[in-house]
Amino acid sequence: MKQTVCGLWFAALIALAAGSAQAHHSLSAYDISKTIEFGGTVKRFEWSAPHCWLILDVPDEKGNSTEWVLEAGTPVVNNRYGWKRDTFKSGDKLTVTVFPAREGPGHGALMRVVFPDGRTLDGPLATYLKK
Repeated sequence: MKQTVCGLWFAALIALAAGSAQAHHSLSAYDISKTIEFGGTVKRFEWSAPHCWLILDVPDEKGNSTEWVLEAGTPVVNNRYGWKRDTFKSGDKLTVTVFPAREGPGHGALMRVVFPDGRTLDGPLATYLKK
């Protein structure tokens, strides 16, 4: 009886963990029905698990700067797309394409980066872009 109860608890924990992992990788926080493109200057790039983050200073029409925080996938997956820990440096000028966050401005899921020299760097979400 004790083994059965322990086995059931273990199975329940695995089921909960699997559900959490699936929910964690959802894009539900972002509006994937639209994309936006804008230019900005790299404030910092965080190469970290479970997700990398690209933080940009983005000028508005009045010349003020707004910080945008862009979720950029995992280091392992991004590496497959040619990204490295030092791909982005503070001060780099970039144009990005993102899925905007559903809740308020200043956040998005990064899909594509274009460097001033025209070089393009896609991330895993670029598969959602119509090419």
